[in-house]
Amino acid sequence: MSRLAIVVASLVLSVSIDVRPQFHGYRKVTGIARSADGRPIAGMNLIVWQGKDNRVFLTNEKGEFVLDLENGDYEVTVNPVNAKDFRLVLSLKPAAPAPTELTLTFDPDRYCCSTADGLRYPEPVSVPRPAYPPAARAVHAGGEVIIQVSLREDGTVESANAIAAHPLLKAMSESAARGSKFSSLVAGESSTVFLTYVFMPDDTPKDVRRYANPYRIEVIPAPPVF
Repeated sequence: MSRLAIVVASLVLSVSIDVRPQFHGYRKVTGIARSADGRPIAGMNLIVWQGKDNRVFLTNEKGEFVLDLENGDYEVTVNPVNAKDFRLVLSLKPAAPAPTELTLTFDPDRYCCSTADGLRYPEPVSVPRPAYPPAARAVHAGGEVIIQVSLREDGTVESANAIAAHPLLKAMSESAARGSKFSSLVAGESSTVFLTYVFMPDDTPKDVRRYANPYRIEVIPAPPVF
């Protein structure tokens, strides 16, 4: 009888281990991206790397994000106009719930308006907004498009080239950036400026207090005219 009791006890123990919660399929990692002063950063690209492959997720108009990921190891980065050295390491395991309600805090003002060696950007005089391409809207392409702009001494644009862009947003953004005008360059100012166009969904409220700077331009489609 004593030997039988030991066998039964071991069986019960093995069953209790097997029924621990297991998480499979796509998991939801959630959170919000904010600036240092607490404003949500809308339309921000969160670039999720797994090895050499990456997927881009966007924050919504409130700065909120949902990363749909399978179990595995990931690294999250952002465009350098928001933070140059940001790295978020995620390790999703079957026996553990996905992290939720994360708060990611950035200070884009450190990077948006001057070069790494301290040269200030000249003041923008006119920065046209690109139209939102219908083909891009049809497939919900959006988020940040980063344009490197080279300036002449009088503040007009010599060249404008996308360094990070969805293919459907690239040409329209480069064209708009070429029409920009800045103040004439003076000592201590950079002849290279990075503009960030942020393509937002149709229903984005315009009265929400979001992070902004003169070189970060939101592009919200005009409402349809009936």
